[in-house]
Amino acid sequence: MANRSYKRRSAWLLSMLACAAFLLMAVNAYDISSGALLAQLQLLLVVVALVLLAAASMVLAIALWRYWRKRGRR
Repeated sequence: MANRSYKRRSAWLLSMLACAAFLLMAVNAYDISSGALLAQLQLLLVVVALVLLAAASMVLAIALWRYWRKRGRR
């Protein structure tokens, strides 16, 4: 069991290193500024935060609706 976990962790780490290498090659080959990459990353993080906020608010609304519906049956 521990060996399988080690292999998964190694594969994840290897894929992250490959992704970083690809980004570095793209920056060098296409002359992309690091500021542009950071701006895109910031935009991505804002969008992910908005999606998570929307999902959390939907979960809260559904939970409250179920609570009120269950309470009204009494």
